Amino acid sequence: MAHPPWKSEQLKEQLAGGGTSIAEIRTIAANLGVYQERYLARPVAEMLIAQQAPGADRMAATLATMPITGKDYKGDLLRAAFTNALQREGIPPDAERAARAFYERRQGVKQAPASSQPPPRQPDYPPDPSNPPAQSLGDMVRSVLRGLGIR
Repeated sequence: MAHPPWKSEQLKEQLAGGGTSIAEIRTIAANLGVYQERYLARPVAEMLIAQQAPGADRMAATLATMPITGKDYKGDLLRAAFTNALQREGIPPDAERAARAFYERRQGVKQAPASSQPPPRQPDYPPDPSNPPAQSLGDMVRSVLRGLGIR
């Protein structure tokens, strides 16, 4: 049984042409349900740091505590696409405000207590192997049982 295309595959395909504007990238990602402001904010912060803009030292210190692990394939695709678009178009004011809020003033980077986080939603099709979710042993057993038709 073939699975529907994973969101990362759809995103890669839709961004493959290159030359996409910031607005187009946002629309593509939002339509796929994978857009998060931080995917644009990080490349903006990196550009502001490179330009030695006011607040760059605080942004650099914050970025140093938030390494890119390579485990967020959709995020990697979006950050690369946004970086290219930002180099062509420059930094829009709303994107700079978001970058400063995330990385200079640390707003929007709030950590909720684990007990208040909603339970993760189970996908309707197999998870994307390029971005596997972390699962507990109980989740893996439930997943196998669901796959066997046992609920």
